[in-house]
Amino acid sequence: MPEGAPRFGFMARIAPFCAWRYNPEKIPQLSRVTSPPYDVIDRKQQEQLHKRHPFNVVRLELGEELPGDDEKHNRYTRAAGFLKKWQRDRVLIKDPRPSVYLYQHRFQGLNGERITRKGLVVLLYLEPLGGGVVFPHEETFPKHKKDRLELLRACKAQFNPIFSIFPDPIGEVARLLEPPSPDPDLLVSDEQGVDHLVWGLDDPQFIRDLVEAMAPKAVFIADGHHRYETSLRFQSEQKGQEDPRSPANWTLMYLSPMEDPGLIVFPTHKLVRGLRDFSPQDFLKDLERDFHLEELPFFSYGEPQARRELAARMKRLALESLPMGLALPGEESYWIIRPKDISKIQSFLGHLEEPLRRLDVTLLHELILKNRMGIDIGRQGQSQLLFSHDLEEALDTAFRKKVQAAFLMNPIPIQTLKQVAAAKCKMPQKATYFYPKLLSGLLIRTMDTQEAYIS
Repeated sequence: MPEGAPRFGFMARIAPFCAWRYNPEKIPQLSRVTSPPYDVIDRKQQEQLHKRHPFNVVRLELGEELPGDDEKHNRYTRAAGFLKKWQRDRVLIKDPRPSVYLYQHRFQGLNGERITRKGLVVLLYLEPLGGGVVFPHEETFPKHKKDRLELLRACKAQFNPIFSIFPDPIGEVARLLEPPSPDPDLLVSDEQGVDHLVWGLDDPQFIRDLVEAMAPKAVFIADGHHRYETSLRFQSEQKGQEDPRSPANWTLMYLSPMEDPGLIVFPTHKLVRGLRDFSPQDFLKDLERDFHLEELPFFSYGEPQARRELAARMKRLALESLPMGLALPGEESYWIIRPKDISKIQSFLGHLEEPLRRLDVTLLHELILKNRMGIDIGRQGQSQLLFSHDLEEALDTAFRKKVQAAFLMNPIPIQTLKQVAAAKCKMPQKATYFYPKLLSGLLIRTMDTQEAYIS
């Protein structure tokens, strides 16, 4: 840690690092070698990224499984081999001085407006979740954690930062996130038309100011719960807490202020499939016991107008109740679902912490998916669900009868996320979707001992 930086107790400890980046002399077009985060890449896109360029970071982040793979030869060991070779051949080159990296996203909002989100990429000292520094807000899946742990063990590197947010009400950190020049060190546009801009800053005074400004902040994980829990597991395996200089004590983190106007959260709509003997009419009758059902029939509105009315009413009702939208393939209507008796539902959900009982996503998972459909997302239920972050896409899927039901959700406000996390509660999996995502491969961190900056 830079000389003169304060020593911390239960505070956020950040540090600069020397990132590995693609060598512009060998890779003049970054968009050919970067990729989305591993958890939003489907099988088709994985194949496309492998074909796009022989040095695409997907070979490190989410390599292909091959026939004959075993414990010694598999996608994790191949990733480690690719990483070493690309370093040796100078496909990847290392920044000479420890830096913090300003990372901006510039993108188009839902109404066509241009939006900028500001943040920074640093190392964050690992702290127990919910212990006073770093807070989760979502449950995780064991399968994903096992996958990320195998990759971390093999490569001892991180290819995409964990995405976290922090409160900055008077803007003491935000003022430090202004880029030093209009021309970034890295600029790449992704397939969604989002511009990713990165500036590396190695000025010691700037780093000291940033470290000091971040010290009293609590950190709330927005995207990357699996990777944070994996980092904690790896830290334990490496006995990092017994060795204060171990690089396993730190993880790669992107941090953005909660108050940043560019911080956008999309809802995650849930689409149900694979149920036996599912009757839409019986399901609607069952729902009526606990929910008001407001029908938007196509013959009154027309299907396109019914969509618009559904979205508008969900947004408006979110201020006073816990509305959800419902589409049932084959039915000529959409519905708005709202709980009839909040106190009765609160009693039914008494086994959950109070902040969770006030969430629409909790009502969906506990009262509808689990209680009425027999789907527990935390226990193999994910195979019966598809997820979409686009209302039009979700309704199109239902309209084409590719699923049995589609539940449409409102986005969860940032302040609600903070309240849930600060109360040491966790929402159900796939509750939030922060947009835009961080690109893999822009800044790669390897766990070199000399880069553990210890106060």
